[in-house]
Amino acid sequence: LVNDLVLKWQGIIRHLWHNGELPRLEKIQRPVILEIGAGYGGMAHHFMTMFPGAIYIIVDIPETLLFSASYLTLIHGQERVHLLDQDTEVASGSLGGCSFLMVPNFLLPSLSSWHFDLAMNMNSFQEMTEKQVTEYLEFLAPRTDVLYSKNIDEFEFSSDKVAVTPLLRQFFDLKVLTP
Repeated sequence: LVNDLVLKWQGIIRHLWHNGELPRLEKIQRPVILEIGAGYGGMAHHFMTMFPGAIYIIVDIPETLLFSASYLTLIHGQERVHLLDQDTEVASGSLGGCSFLMVPNFLLPSLSSWHFDLAMNMNSFQEMTEKQVTEYLEFLAPRTDVLYSKNIDEFEFSSDKVAVTPLLRQFFDLKVLTP
C-alpha cells in the first residue's frame, strides 16, 4: 500500500532536485524552509529526512496546525516541534534544537526578520481568496530566494475564484518546472 500523497511529495522533490533547488539547499548549513498550508505535515517530515539540520516553518490556520504539530511531534519528538505564540522569541538563533516551527497564520508578521531559502505552497493558494494570496505573496517576495507553487488557477470549490498564476507573476519571475 502506498499513500498517494507520498507520490505527490516525491514528484515535488523530483521537480526541486532536477531544477537545482535541492542541490542549492545542500550547500546551506541550516536551510530555512517555509511551507504555507502544510496539512498534516507529511512534506515537512520528508524534507527533514533530507535536511536534518534545517529549520522547517509551517504557517497554517490554527486548526490545521494541531494536526501537523501532533504528527511531527509523534515522529520527531516534542523537543523538536515548537508552536509560535505571541510571547515566543522568533530569531533563528533562539530556536536551539528546534526543527519545526509552527506558526498560526495570524502571526505571520512575527517572521518579518527571517529570510527563507525555500518557500512552498501546494494546493492551498487555490483555496484562498485573492486578498489572502496577495498578502502571503507580498510577505514572501522580499524574504525568499525561491517560491515553489503547485496550485491550479480555477479551483471550483472556492467562493472567490482566485487565479493564482497572474498573482504570482506580480511578485515573482515564474519558471515552469518540467517533469
